[in-house]
Amino acid sequence: MLSHIALLAAMLALKAVPSTAAADMTDDCSQTSDWDLRISGCAAVIRSGQSRSVDLAWAYNNRGVAYYVQGKHRLALKDHDQAISLTPEDAY
Repeated sequence: MLSHIALLAAMLALKAVPSTAAADMTDDCSQTSDWDLRISGCAAVIRSGQSRSVDLAWAYNNRGVAYYVQGKHRLALKDHDQAISLTPEDAY
């Protein structure tokens, strides 16, 4: 019962996030000049729980690219594998 209450509280908290916050994390996930900001922005998109499979795949792919550029190849592969599993029909 307590876990249901905690889940409901978390869902309500996400609804309270202003839409500008969602736009900010999407913008951050698209960064091409600040890879750490891109990683944190994509992580926020992934954690938000508000994304469709296509959007999640995009966030995992973008974060994977940032990890790759930083030389964190294992993390990049993990994220790219996740992106492929979410949208296997998307060759990108």
